[in-house]
Order: sequence, then C-alpha cells, then structure tokens
Amino acid sequence: GDLEAALLHLRRTAKGEPANASVQYQLGQTLRQAGDLSGAIVAFDKTLEIDPELREGYYGLGLALRQQSASMPKPSPPASPVDEKYSKAQEAATSGDLNRAKDLLVEALRTDERHARAHNLLGYILGQEGDLEFARNHLERAVKLQPDYADAHYNLGVAFWYSSSKEKAISELQRSVRLDPAAGSSQAFLGMALRETGDWAGARLNLQHAIALLPPTAATYIDLGIVYLHLGNLDRALGQLEAGLNAPSSLPAPDWDSAIAGLRDLLARNQERADAHNLLGLLLGRKGADSTEVLEQFREAIRLRPDYTEAHNNTGLVLIGLVLAQNDEDEKAVGEFREAVRINPDYADAHANLGATLLATDVDQAIAELERAVSLDPESVKAQLNLAEAYGASPSRGTAKQIELLRKVTSMAPAFARAHLELGKALLHDGQLTEAISKLQKAARLDPESGEAHYQLGLGLERAGKPEEARVEVQKGRELSAADERNQNAALDISTFRRGVPPLEKEN
Repeated sequence: GDLEAALLHLRRTAKGEPANASVQYQLGQTLRQAGDLSGAIVAFDKTLEIDPELREGYYGLGLALRQQSASMPKPSPPASPVDEKYSKAQEAATSGDLNRAKDLLVEALRTDERHARAHNLLGYILGQEGDLEFARNHLERAVKLQPDYADAHYNLGVAFWYSSSKEKAISELQRSVRLDPAAGSSQAFLGMALRETGDWAGARLNLQHAIALLPPTAATYIDLGIVYLHLGNLDRALGQLEAGLNAPSSLPAPDWDSAIAGLRDLLARNQERADAHNLLGLLLGRKGADSTEVLEQFREAIRLRPDYTEAHNNTGLVLIGLVLAQNDEDEKAVGEFREAVRINPDYADAHANLGATLLATDVDQAIAELERAVSLDPESVKAQLNLAEAYGASPSRGTAKQIELLRKVTSMAPAFARAHLELGKALLHDGQLTEAISKLQKAARLDPESGEAHYQLGLGLERAGKPEEARVEVQKGRELSAADERNQNAALDISTFRRGVPPLEKEN
C-alpha cells in the first residue's frame, strides 16, 4: 500500500514538474523497487534527458537494465559432442592464439555444423582479422540456428557496419540490445551507429545506457557530446566532451574529428563562450593538432575571460611543448602559470606545472611551488615526483629526503616506471647498491624502451662487479638514447595536458 501511494504521489508530481530530474529519479527508484523495470528504465531515461550529468541517474539506470536482463530467459544451447573442442578454442582465442582457435572451430563445425556458438566465435575471429565476408557467413548462420543469441546479433551488426551495410547493422544491434539490455558494448556501438546516421534521439538513449553499464570510456562520452552538439545544446555538449577528455579509457578511439567539427560549428553561433574555446583547445591538443592552432583557442578563451585559470594553465602547458621543440617560450610559460595561480591560489595543477618549469632555473622557487601543489593535492603523483627531483637538486635538502619521497611515489604508483628509475638513481648516488639495482631493473621491465633505465642499470651493475651484464645494459641504453632530465619533467606535464586533466571551469 505504501509503495502504491508513493508511486501515485510521484507520478502526479512528475506530471506537474516535467523538468524536475530529482522527481523522475525518485520515480525510477520506486518503480524499480516495485518490480516495474520497464517503467523504471523509462523514468531513468527521462531523468538523464533532463540532467545528463546526474550520476545517480546513471547508477539507477544501470541497476534497472541489469535486473531486466537477468529476468529475461537465456538461451540454453543443446549439448554437443564438440563442446569440449569449442571450450579449447575459447581458451586459445582468449590467450591470443587465433590460428589455433580457428583450427579447433573448423574441426568442431565439421563434426557439428549446427553449433551456433562455434559459428559465432569463428565469425568474430574472422571479423577481427578483416575477413568480413566469411565472418558474416558464420555469424548469419549463428543467428539462424539460435535467433535469441544476443552476442551473435551484436557481432553480426559490427560486421555489417564495417561492410558498409549500415541499415542491416543497426537492425542487428537493436536486436542484440533487446535480447540483452545490459550488454554495454552493444549499447555503445548502437549509439555510435545511430549518431553517425543522424538518429540523435536514439543515439542519446543508447549512449546513456552504455555509460550506465560500462566503465568510463572516452569514446562513449565523446559520442554523446557530439549528439548534444548536433541538438544545439552547448552546455550539455561541453559536459560530455569534458567527461570524455577525462575518462581513463581511450579505447576504442574516440571520434575527435567529429567532436572538433561540431564544436567549431556551434562556436560560430556562440563566439563569446570562453569555456567552449578552452575545451576546443583541449580537443585539438588530444588529437595532436599543431600547437599554434591549440594556442589560438586558449588565448581566445583568455581574451574573453582574462581570469580564466584553466585557460592560462593550458596555455602554459602548450608553451612548454614549444620549449621541447627548441623554441624559447620558457618565460611565457612561467608567466601563464603564475597568472593561473594568481587568479586561483588553490589551483594545485598550476602550482605543479610552475614548479616543474622552474626546476631548471630556480630550484628553491620550484620546491616552494611543488610543496604548495602537494599540500593542495596530496594524491598528485606528478607533483610528488617533481618535488622529489627538486629535493635531489637542492644542496639544503639532500638525497635522504629525495629517497623518502620517491619511496612514497613508487608506493602510490607501483607501475610508474619513471618513479622507479628516479628512486634507483637516487639510491645509486647514495651508495645503496643492491636496492638501486633492484629498482632500476624494475624500471627497465616496466618501460623496456627507456634508454636511461638501461644505462643507469648498467652503471649499477658495473659498480656491483658484473662487467659483462653492465656492458650489455649500457650499450642498450645508448642505443635507446635516453632523454635528459628536464625534457622528462616537461613531457610529464604535457601528458597531463594531452589527457585533458585540467578541470574546466563552468561559465556562470
């Protein structure tokens, strides 16, 4: 009774306040608790249509989609004498031995031609290898043998898409998500396909479903941002594009070109939006555009809003990139970072970038800026690493303080090769030979292309009385041509820019 009364109240409120995302979210939650999963999904979709950045909406939608999928009947393929061979083919494919997997699947299908899962896996492998015609043949056979096979419909849809049969692709992908609403990859690919064919409403729906189901993926957010650009909603587009720049996963590759083109088009009608120019600069930087083109957007953002902290910081990062290209832009970069911290004294990233830039010319000032960055953001590996390097370069701090901080950095980021390299070098300088060699070996394992790691390891092995091993490592290090210390510091900051880490400041 209480649940029914709550639903009645929420439906009335939602009808009277159709633009209230919170009410729609509460309605979705209550419908889900009542077991009306289809109604809950509609309510959560409406929630995210109103506010596409409401995290609770994605969480509720993901739960409802998974519950709906779990409640649906699942195909139960008949037992086959080749099931064991199929399982071995799966193992081979998972381990990357596609030739063995194909051989096993062909053998299995000779014995049991009606084995839908074998057709699906063989079609998938052939599609990965670019043999789309034979891939489609096997996948079409799989869905004919087992019409409720969601994975096979998805794989067939992908094969049709890359064969330029877009209508057939969308039809198969739609069938796949109907059969398994919780298949995030199917939702994402369908959203991308609908976006590319101009079905903006359908694309928005499926992309939001994908975001609710998958770990953060740049391509999905970028696709949704492009949808909002075409719908003419700049604020929502910027929110999704920013999320795409900050997403930890960059696979599959996002459609940077369409995002840039769409944002340029909308900017032509909204030229005074500083935040849009700043974001366009970030997109261009991520794509690898010419630094002049990137700088143009950041400088336009600053012209429109002189106190735009992030745009000053981003400008400084691009100028550091020009330093790497042997252009004398050091002072300009320092000026931009100083302006960023003047406007916002609590902007940790700008303090870190300023400190890293000053490291080559003013160690004490660099330490002050980096210590400020660490105090503001204790989780910043970049700031901690550069601060450790600054301690090592300062006579008043010494190696002991540097080693202490580098141990902390390797604990914070155990897979960060450069941190192990710097710790190994510091330990080597301090005479702690055994541990130094261990850290340098780990650095070389984590980054086999690091010439400096191999070279420093060779020096350590030489001091440990292992001349043959040392000679091999030193030679390898020389061949790989290690970068110097300052370039490594600057490159680390540039990589921060490439990832779009600096948060965008919203227009009021």
